[in-house]
Amino acid sequence: CAEGQCVRDNCTPVCDGAPCSDDGCGGICQNCSDGKVCTEGACVTPPDECTLYVNGSVASANGDGRSWFEPFKYLQDALATAKTFPNNCAAMRIFVSSGTYTPSRTGDRSEAFELGSHIQLFGGFHTIGDTPDDADPKKHPTILSGDLLQNDEFDFINYEDNSYNVIRGSDLDGTVLLDGFTISGAMNDSLE
Repeated sequence: CAEGQCVRDNCTPVCDGAPCSDDGCGGICQNCSDGKVCTEGACVTPPDECTLYVNGSVASANGDGRSWFEPFKYLQDALATAKTFPNNCAAMRIFVSSGTYTPSRTGDRSEAFELGSHIQLFGGFHTIGDTPDDADPKKHPTILSGDLLQNDEFDFINYEDNSYNVIRGSDLDGTVLLDGFTISGAMNDSLE
């Protein structure tokens, strides 16, 4: 310390009014509270191994889904990962940001979002939030749509290429939850 200031390598760190930022000397001001950590200049709740994140508007599909900073691009990837959840999780939570998600990337009408036991999906996020209470589906609509080509029109025009089912699940238990989503666009004409 020099003159009441701690100096590091001839540099005086400055953290006044900056609880989580670069201190100007190659360090980070870390005064986050409530168990939060400093990540990219913001105090955030550290990701846990029982929560996955999905943001369909990210450019890359290479995220591991463990945070909003590296989310899955596709809900299908999060559902597949959640089915292999760690044993210490009562349920795997999947937080999904606003946008429209379709069950097939290839146009295969028979594909659907496959729910599984111990999987809880929450829509209505705006790429932030660490609890279901942080979601606001009215402000940030999250749509699961069978309109694979995004070409549906009023009065069932262009529905013939839509998914037969948007969501499917069998042998599910009481831990399954689907909250904060609008589900639309299925066209099950295969039962004729």
